[in-house]
Amino acid sequence: MFSRSVLKTALCPWRFTLWPSNGFFSFLFVRLRLLLIVAVVVLLACENGFDPRGTFEDRLVLFSVLTPATDTIQVRLQSTYDPPAQDPLSHTTEPTLSGTAASLLWSRGGMLALRDTVVPHPNPGRYTTGLHLLTGVPLRVERGEIYTVRVDVPGYPRAEGTATVPGTAPFYFQNEDVLSHPSDYLTLDMDLLVGLPPDAFGFLPRLYVEYVVLSADSAVERIEVPSSLRVSVNGVDPIYPTLRGSSVAEERTIATVELSTFKTDAYQFALAEVRDRYGLANVRFLRAILYVTLVDEHLYKYYFLVNGFFDPYSVRTDQPDYSNVIGGVGLVGAYTVDSLSVSLPSTIN
Repeated sequence: MFSRSVLKTALCPWRFTLWPSNGFFSFLFVRLRLLLIVAVVVLLACENGFDPRGTFEDRLVLFSVLTPATDTIQVRLQSTYDPPAQDPLSHTTEPTLSGTAASLLWSRGGMLALRDTVVPHPNPGRYTTGLHLLTGVPLRVERGEIYTVRVDVPGYPRAEGTATVPGTAPFYFQNEDVLSHPSDYLTLDMDLLVGLPPDAFGFLPRLYVEYVVLSADSAVERIEVPSSLRVSVNGVDPIYPTLRGSSVAEERTIATVELSTFKTDAYQFALAEVRDRYGLANVRFLRAILYVTLVDEHLYKYYFLVNGFFDPYSVRTDQPDYSNVIGGVGLVGAYTVDSLSVSLPSTIN
């Protein structure tokens, strides 16, 4: 004979699911007590509210780009600010930084004192005060030289940034006959070979065509030549060169040879745009000018951070920043520009 308890278990197999044991209630009570403690801690922690801006640090901000193309150095001097609202555009005045002492030093032992001045702000629609600049003249920026911008302002740590001006980059423009007679070289493209020195982290080639429009003032104009063309649903889109890095990923101690190509059909596209705009009889072509810009490590990295690494396939949720200023934030960089000019026939078909 089955006992009554065994019979109840056989007939009601869900009995222990519907009516748990005392151990289950003890476990549940412990979990509820832990959740209550966590909730109290969170409520107490939120007593001061949430501020997405984080801790504010009052620091100097420097921006300067050196180049042999000018005999004047300019350093934009600011300080970080903490707007009362969460809108940075509500900040409409530049900080007053009194007692500034600044200088430019270079590795060969030279020094140039920088003058503290205020100039009209380039964004007068927002700012009601002028722009703080440190200037120095005359200055002969040398290729391969290391320069340091040093700024001392009472109440702030010393801020300084260092940049190396890129050296000379030999380059060779192959098949430049295409520039004068593109219709004779439809299957031949123009290749640019650049010897990128070790102190240059990137280069930018740009090709322009200068021409005269036959009018009352015979104005000289120019048009940039795309490096290639892309066919889209809207027709043909010109593609222009962008800043490129070295093809060698590791640290370089010698120059590397970099290749950049200008397609002949892209060159013809630019010429056709000029002829269509003014008419063939009203245009006289003068010359083609090739510019090769070299940038140092800091300007190269800052450029790509600002432009989001040219990645069209992802969306950045962070806001990366780059600074090479010790004791503050900002950028001190350098670049050089070399050029090659090729005379053109007055009429190009």
